Amino acid sequence: MPERPLTDSRCQAEISTREQRVLEEVLKALRQVRYGSITIIIQDGRIVQIDYTEKVRLGKE
Repeated sequence: MPERPLTDSRCQAEISTREQRVLEEVLKALRQVRYGSITIIIQDGRIVQIDYTEKVRLGKE
């Protein structure tokens, strides 16, 4: 039997405090980086680290 899709309220109910913190950290990184990359490190199926690198582009002189 296929799993029913998550509704907004059901999805919110199933998000743990830790998962909420992880999502907040990912959003924070997304908002801070204009040009660069975000790397999510996973161990044993859990996010354990979020790295981001920002590039600085210098204008032509």
